[in-house]
Amino acid sequence: MSLIGVEITKNKIRFAYDAQTTVDNEKIAFAEEPKVFSVGNVAVGISAESIVKQYLREFLSNQKSDIKLPTTYLVCKLMEDFLTFAKEGGNHRFEEKDLGSILITDGNKVYSFTFEWFTCREVKEFEFIGSPRKYAEGAYLGMKNTSGTTESDILSKAISIVCKLDIYCSEPVEILEIIKK
Repeated sequence: MSLIGVEITKNKIRFAYDAQTTVDNEKIAFAEEPKVFSVGNVAVGISAESIVKQYLREFLSNQKSDIKLPTTYLVCKLMEDFLTFAKEGGNHRFEEKDLGSILITDGNKVYSFTFEWFTCREVKEFEFIGSPRKYAEGAYLGMKNTSGTTESDILSKAISIVCKLDIYCSEPVEILEIIKK
Protein backbone atom coordinates (compact mmCIF):
# COMPACT_ATOMS: atom_id res chain seq x y z
CA MET A 1 0.00 0.00 0.00
CA SER A 2 1.06 3.55 -0.48
CA LEU A 3 0.54 6.78 1.36
CA ILE A 4 1.60 9.96 -0.38
CA GLY A 5 0.85 13.51 0.67
CA VAL A 6 1.45 16.90 -0.87
CA GLU A 7 1.10 20.34 0.61
CA ILE A 8 1.35 23.69 -1.07
CA THR A 9 2.81 26.68 0.70
CA LYS A 10 3.51 30.17 -0.57
CA ASN A 11 6.98 29.22 -1.86
CA LYS A 12 7.12 25.41 -1.92
CA ILE A 13 5.41 22.24 -2.98
CA ARG A 14 6.27 19.46 -0.55
CA PHE A 15 5.67 15.74 -1.17
CA ALA A 16 5.99 13.19 1.65
CA TYR A 17 5.51 9.44 1.48
CA ASP A 18 6.06 6.25 3.43
CA ALA A 19 8.99 4.07 2.40
CA GLN A 20 7.31 0.67 2.46
CA THR A 21 6.29 -1.39 -0.53
CA THR A 22 3.73 -4.14 -0.08
CA VAL A 23 3.16 -6.93 -2.60
CA ASP A 24 0.36 -9.45 -2.11
CA ASN A 25 -0.05 -8.34 1.51
CA GLU A 26 3.64 -8.99 2.25
CA LYS A 27 5.97 -6.22 3.40
CA ILE A 28 9.02 -5.98 1.20
CA ALA A 29 11.96 -3.62 0.94
CA PHE A 30 11.54 -0.35 -0.89
CA ALA A 31 11.19 -1.16 -4.57
CA GLU A 32 13.38 0.25 -7.30
CA GLU A 33 10.55 2.58 -8.35
CA PRO A 34 9.97 5.24 -5.69
CA LYS A 35 6.46 6.45 -4.97
CA VAL A 36 7.48 10.06 -5.69
CA PHE A 37 9.87 11.01 -8.47
CA SER A 38 10.84 13.87 -10.77
CA VAL A 39 11.24 13.73 -14.52
CA GLY A 40 12.30 16.96 -16.18
CA ASN A 41 10.14 19.75 -14.79
CA VAL A 42 7.42 17.40 -13.47
CA ALA A 43 7.18 15.74 -10.05
CA VAL A 44 4.77 12.86 -9.55
CA GLY A 45 3.52 10.90 -6.58
CA ILE A 46 1.78 7.68 -7.62
CA SER A 47 -0.13 5.10 -5.64
CA ALA A 48 -0.06 2.09 -7.97
CA GLU A 49 1.85 -1.06 -8.80
CA SER A 50 5.58 -0.72 -9.51
CA ILE A 51 5.15 -1.59 -13.19
CA VAL A 52 2.75 1.35 -13.58
CA LYS A 53 5.35 3.66 -11.99
CA GLN A 54 7.93 2.37 -14.47
CA TYR A 55 5.64 3.03 -17.42
CA LEU A 56 4.77 6.52 -16.13
CA ARG A 57 8.44 7.42 -15.65
CA GLU A 58 9.24 6.17 -19.17
CA PHE A 59 6.26 8.03 -20.65
CA LEU A 60 7.23 11.32 -19.00
CA SER A 61 10.88 10.85 -20.02
CA ASN A 62 9.80 10.49 -23.65
CA GLN A 63 8.08 13.89 -23.74
CA LYS A 64 9.82 16.23 -26.18
CA SER A 65 9.76 19.36 -24.04
CA ASP A 66 8.84 20.67 -20.61
CA ILE A 67 5.35 19.64 -19.63
CA LYS A 68 3.02 22.53 -18.86
CA LEU A 69 0.02 21.78 -16.67
CA PRO A 70 -1.99 25.01 -16.38
CA THR A 71 -5.44 23.33 -16.46
CA THR A 72 -7.17 20.13 -15.37
CA TYR A 73 -8.02 19.53 -19.04
CA LEU A 74 -4.32 19.31 -19.95
CA VAL A 75 -3.64 16.94 -17.03
CA CYS A 76 -6.48 14.70 -18.22
CA LYS A 77 -5.09 14.82 -21.76
CA LEU A 78 -1.60 13.91 -20.51
CA MET A 79 -3.03 10.98 -18.51
CA GLU A 80 -5.11 9.86 -21.49
CA ASP A 81 -1.92 9.79 -23.58
CA PHE A 82 -0.17 7.88 -20.78
CA LEU A 83 -3.00 5.35 -20.61
CA THR A 84 -2.64 4.71 -24.36
CA PHE A 85 1.14 4.39 -23.95
CA ALA A 86 0.76 1.97 -21.01
CA LYS A 87 -1.81 -0.21 -22.75
CA GLU A 88 0.34 -0.47 -25.87
CA GLY A 89 3.58 -0.93 -23.92
CA GLY A 90 4.07 -4.65 -23.64
CA ASN A 91 2.68 -7.74 -22.03
CA HIS A 92 0.92 -5.98 -19.17
CA ARG A 93 -2.79 -5.39 -19.52
CA PHE A 94 -3.95 -2.50 -17.42
CA GLU A 95 -7.44 -1.56 -16.43
CA GLU A 96 -8.02 1.98 -15.25
CA LYS A 97 -8.96 0.79 -11.74
CA ASP A 98 -5.51 -0.87 -11.41
CA LEU A 99 -3.61 2.32 -12.21
CA GLY A 100 -4.36 4.04 -8.92
CA SER A 101 -4.08 7.75 -8.24
CA ILE A 102 -1.43 10.37 -8.82
CA LEU A 103 -0.40 13.77 -7.56
CA ILE A 104 1.38 15.73 -10.27
CA THR A 105 2.96 19.18 -10.49
CA ASP A 106 4.92 21.22 -12.98
CA GLY A 107 6.18 23.44 -10.16
CA ASN A 108 3.25 25.84 -10.39
CA LYS A 109 0.03 23.99 -9.66
CA VAL A 110 -0.60 20.54 -8.18
CA TYR A 111 -3.28 18.19 -9.45
CA SER A 112 -4.86 15.05 -8.06
CA PHE A 113 -5.82 12.52 -10.73
CA THR A 114 -7.65 9.19 -10.34
CA PHE A 115 -7.58 6.71 -13.20
CA GLU A 116 -10.57 4.63 -12.08
CA TRP A 117 -12.99 7.53 -12.54
CA PHE A 118 -10.70 9.50 -14.87
CA THR A 119 -11.11 12.60 -12.75
CA CYS A 120 -8.77 15.47 -12.09
CA ARG A 121 -8.87 18.45 -9.79
CA GLU A 122 -6.46 21.10 -8.67
CA VAL A 123 -5.08 20.72 -5.14
CA LYS A 124 -5.38 24.01 -3.28
CA GLU A 125 -3.71 23.35 0.09
CA PHE A 126 -2.98 19.66 0.75
CA GLU A 127 -3.98 16.20 -0.44
CA PHE A 128 -3.25 12.57 0.39
CA ILE A 129 -3.58 9.53 -1.85
CA GLY A 130 -3.38 5.84 -1.02
CA SER A 131 -5.41 3.47 1.10
CA PRO A 132 -4.93 5.14 4.51
CA ARG A 133 -5.39 8.70 3.17
CA LYS A 134 -8.35 9.49 5.46
CA TYR A 135 -6.24 8.76 8.56
CA ALA A 136 -3.51 11.04 7.22
CA GLU A 137 -6.03 13.82 6.50
CA GLY A 138 -7.30 13.58 10.08
CA ALA A 139 -3.78 13.68 11.53
CA TYR A 140 -2.82 16.59 9.27
CA LEU A 141 -5.89 18.65 10.17
CA GLY A 142 -5.47 17.84 13.87
CA MET A 143 -1.90 19.14 13.87
CA LYS A 144 -2.54 22.12 11.61
CA ASN A 145 -4.28 23.97 14.43
CA THR A 146 -1.95 22.78 17.20
CA SER A 147 0.61 25.18 18.57
CA GLY A 148 4.19 24.00 18.63
CA THR A 149 4.04 22.19 15.29
CA THR A 150 5.93 23.93 12.53
CA GLU A 151 4.32 23.95 9.12
CA SER A 152 7.19 22.02 7.55
CA ASP A 153 6.66 19.19 10.06
CA ILE A 154 2.92 18.67 9.64
CA LEU A 155 2.93 16.67 6.40
CA SER A 156 5.68 14.26 7.42
CA LYS A 157 4.31 13.88 10.96
CA ALA A 158 0.84 13.04 9.61
CA ILE A 159 2.34 10.24 7.51
CA SER A 160 4.49 9.10 10.43
CA ILE A 161 1.38 8.77 12.60
CA VAL A 162 -0.34 6.64 9.97
CA CYS A 163 2.77 4.45 9.72
CA LYS A 164 2.25 3.59 13.39
CA LEU A 165 -1.42 2.66 12.77
CA ASP A 166 -1.43 0.92 9.38
CA ILE A 167 0.55 -2.30 8.95
CA TYR A 168 0.99 -1.60 5.23
CA CYS A 169 2.82 1.68 5.76
CA SER A 170 6.24 2.04 7.30
CA GLU A 171 8.79 4.68 8.18
CA PRO A 172 11.04 6.32 7.25
CA VAL A 173 9.03 9.11 5.70
CA GLU A 174 10.68 10.44 2.56
CA ILE A 175 10.39 14.11 1.47
CA LEU A 176 10.67 15.83 -1.89
CA GLU A 177 10.53 19.65 -1.85
CA ILE A 178 10.11 21.80 -4.91
CA ILE A 179 10.55 25.56 -5.00
CA LYS A 180 7.49 27.03 -6.72
CA LYS A 181 8.05 28.71 -10.05
